[in-house]
Amino acid sequence: MRFKEMTSSTRLGIDSNTAAFMFFTSAAFAPRQSVSSVECLANQRINLGRNEVFDWSDTHRSRRPGAGRPRATTSTDDRYIQLTARRNRTENATQLQRQLLLATGRRVSSQTVRNRLHEGGLYAHRSMVCIPLTPHHRAARRRWAAEHRDWEQHDWSQVLFTDES
Repeated sequence: MRFKEMTSSTRLGIDSNTAAFMFFTSAAFAPRQSVSSVECLANQRINLGRNEVFDWSDTHRSRRPGAGRPRATTSTDDRYIQLTARRNRTENATQLQRQLLLATGRRVSSQTVRNRLHEGGLYAHRSMVCIPLTPHHRAARRRWAAEHRDWEQHDWSQVLFTDES
């Protein structure tokens, strides 16, 4: 800890990171408060100085502007990708990538398309091959199996199986 004196958080057995987290997530802290009010609140609550308050809020609240690689798509492109995926449910990311290229002329990777779909809450999945069985279906199958359990070879020879070639 930076301070020599005993703070209220150390008296309670809370480390400074936990105390700072509790402070910044409380309703008392608004991101756009003035310096004096933030400093005042910080001193009252957890005995942190003004610089520590702003350092913590910058690193734990938002991304620095201009940091990281620029996005390959605009927000309009993102909406187009998500809308196209919702309209054409069976298309994969590569097909959506080609459609975006034809529509906007913007070349992006299929991974970027998948990332934009994930941001919109759309995830790849396999289509269902059959209708899921309900408890009623299972009971009917069990009943049919019980009725035909004792059938002999000559009984089954009378049945026409249509799925065989």
